Amino acid sequence: MTLLEWIAVLVLVASLPATFAQEYPELGVKVETVAKNLQVPWSIAWTPDGTVLFTERTGQLRMIQDGTLQKEPLLSLDVGSVEGGLLGVAVDPDYSENGYIYLYYTYNELGKSANKVVRYIHSGTSISKDMTVVDEIPGGPFHDGGRIKFGPDGKLYITTGDAGIQDLSQDINSLGGKILRVNPDGSIPQDNPFEWSPVYSLGHRNPQGLDWDELGNLIITEHGPSEWIDSGHDEINLITPGSNYGWPKVIGNDTQKGLTDPIFHTGYEAWAPSGATFYNSEIIPQWTGKYFVATLRGSHLHMFEFDTESRVIKHQKLFEWEFGRLRDVATGPDGSLYILTSNQDGRGTPQVNDDRILRISPAVAVTSFEECIAAGNQTTASYPRQCQTRDGLYFVETAKEGLCRMVSEEDPILVTTRRDSYSVGDVLLAEGCVDDAGRFDDISVVIWDPEGKTVATKTVVPDQDGIFAEEFVLDQGVFLVNGTYSVTAQADEQYYSTKTVTVPEFGIAVLVFGAGLVTILALQKRLPGRVTI
Repeated sequence: MTLLEWIAVLVLVASLPATFAQEYPELGVKVETVAKNLQVPWSIAWTPDGTVLFTERTGQLRMIQDGTLQKEPLLSLDVGSVEGGLLGVAVDPDYSENGYIYLYYTYNELGKSANKVVRYIHSGTSISKDMTVVDEIPGGPFHDGGRIKFGPDGKLYITTGDAGIQDLSQDINSLGGKILRVNPDGSIPQDNPFEWSPVYSLGHRNPQGLDWDELGNLIITEHGPSEWIDSGHDEINLITPGSNYGWPKVIGNDTQKGLTDPIFHTGYEAWAPSGATFYNSEIIPQWTGKYFVATLRGSHLHMFEFDTESRVIKHQKLFEWEFGRLRDVATGPDGSLYILTSNQDGRGTPQVNDDRILRISPAVAVTSFEECIAAGNQTTASYPRQCQTRDGLYFVETAKEGLCRMVSEEDPILVTTRRDSYSVGDVLLAEGCVDDAGRFDDISVVIWDPEGKTVATKTVVPDQDGIFAEEFVLDQGVFLVNGTYSVTAQADEQYYSTKTVTVPEFGIAVLVFGAGLVTILALQKRLPGRVTI
C-alpha cells in the first residue's frame, strides 16, 4: 500500500464507532457484552419467551428482556456474604403453565449461616414466594455449593458444599458436601439411592457446576483443596446414584476401596472450576457436544471432549486471561454460549464495565463488501462505501458490487461519476457496468455540454465482469459558468444511461483524455478487497 492509502485506512478506522464484539478467527467465534457493571453475577437461566434471569451474589435477581437489562432488580434478598449469597437460579420445565423459578441462597439466623432452595412464582415483572423446597443446607462464608438445575428426568439437582467442615461430606445424615435430588416440591423421589433422603451422591468438597450429556450422564465440577501446599486437584466427576467421591479421604490420584475416582483432575494446578454446560446447539458446529467449564482462579473457559464412556479424550483452555474470573457458562436458547465474569468478588482484578455477561456466537465469515454489510458492520456513506469488520478488516465497495446491482435486462448499462460537481483542474472518473459482459463489443463514454454538443467521447471495452471506466481531466478550454454537463453511455447507436455534473467556476477548460482505461482498471484492482490493519 502507498502512504496515501495507509492514511486513508487510518482515517477510516478512526471514524468508525467503537465495536461491541471481539472476533476470534482461530476459534470461529465472536464475543460480545450482553450486560455490564453487574455485582458478582453467579447463575443464569431463561424463561420460554427468552427472558434472561440471572442472580447477583449480593442478593439481586435481575432480568434482561428483549435484549435490555432492566434497571431495577426483580427481587432483592438479605443474604450471607463472602462465598455465600444469592447463588443458583433454575426455571421449572413447566414454567409456561406454573411460572415457577427456584433460587438457592445463603441466610443468617440467630448467628447461624445456612442455605436453602426456595420456589417463587414469577409473572412478568412481579414475583412472590411460593414455598421452601429444601432448607438447612450447611452454610458459611466458604464452600456453599449453590448450583441448581433440572435434569432430563424432571428432578431438581442441587450442589452443596461442606461449609468448611470436611466431615460433613461423609455424613449421610448431613446435606453438606452432596449432590441432592428432589422433586420440584421438595419431596423425595422414590428412586433416590438412599431411602427418604434427598442425597444422590456424597463425598464432595464444593461442587459448583453440573450438566447432562445427550446420553443422560451427569458430569459435575468440584473445587479441590487449592489452599493446601502443592495441591490443586480440582475435579470433573461422573455422577452415579449413591456413589461416594472421597472427600476428604482421598484427592487426585489417591484411591480407596468403595470410593469413586474423578474422571479428570487438575493435578497441582488450581482452576477453581465453577458453572458448566454441555453445548447442545449446532450454530457453532465445532463445539457441539463439548463440555464447557467456567474457571475462577484459572481465568479461562475450559473445553472438554468425552468419549462414549465419559472418558476425557481431549481438553483445551479458551480465552485464557481474556475476561478474568469466570463464574458460570450456559447454552442459551439462541444457541449461543453465555459466560458470567466474577471479577468484583474480591479475588479478581476488575476490568472496565465488570462484571459482565458475555455472549459467544459464531463469527461471520466476511470475504466481500456485501457480506460485511450483511453482517451489520459499520459503513461510510459516500461512494465508494467502505465497511469495517469487528476484527479490523475493511472492504471497499467495488463497481461490481455498487454499480452492477443497479443494471437489468431493461436498463442494461449504467454510467455514473463519483461526484456531482467539479472544478477546473479536477479529474472526472466515469464508471459503469453492463448487465451482460458480452452483450456489447464496446461502449462509448460521451460527454455533452449544456447545449447538447459533444465535448468528448472515448470507446471502452467492458472487462469480464462487465465493468468499464474512463478518466477525464478538466483542463483549459471553454466552459459555461454553472454549466451542467451530461456523461452518458452509448452502444449500438443507442444511449442507455446519463449522469449530470456541474462545473460551477469561471474559467476556460477543455476535456482532455486522461491516462485511460489501463490506469482506471489498475485503480479498481488496487482499492477494492481485503486489507489487514
